[in-house]
Amino acid sequence: MDYTIRYGLEFNPFLKNSKEIFVSTDESKEVLFRLDYLAKTKGFGLLTGSPGRGKTTAIRKWVQTLNNSQYKVVYTCFSTFSPNDFYRNLATELGAQAHYRKPELPGNSGRAHKALCREKENSSNHH
Repeated sequence: MDYTIRYGLEFNPFLKNSKEIFVSTDESKEVLFRLDYLAKTKGFGLLTGSPGRGKTTAIRKWVQTLNNSQYKVVYTCFSTFSPNDFYRNLATELGAQAHYRKPELPGNSGRAHKALCREKENSSNHH
C-alpha cells in the first residue's frame, strides 16, 4: 500500500532524511539557543541525544543562519568514534595534522581551534 497516495502526503515522512522538516518545540529552541551561544563565545560543543530526536535537522537549520566566512562547522555523526578518533577527526577538520600519540590529541585540536579563531579575527579586522 502506498501511504503517500492514500494519505495525500508529498513524501514519506518516515524515511531518514527524506525531507528536512524543522518542528519548533521548547527542546529544539533550547538546542538553537545553545548553538548560538557557542557561536557567540567562539567555542565548540558536542550535541548528543537519542536517535530520531532532531539533532541533525537542528544543526542543519542552525548552520544555514551562519556566515560561512566567519564560522567553521565540523559535523561528525559517527557514534562509534573513540575519544582518540574524535580528536583526530576534529584536528583534521580544523586543518591541523592529526597526531596519533594519545597525549598529543586534545592539545593539537585545541591549538587548531585557537589558530582558526585568530585567523577569523584577523580577516574580519582587515575588512
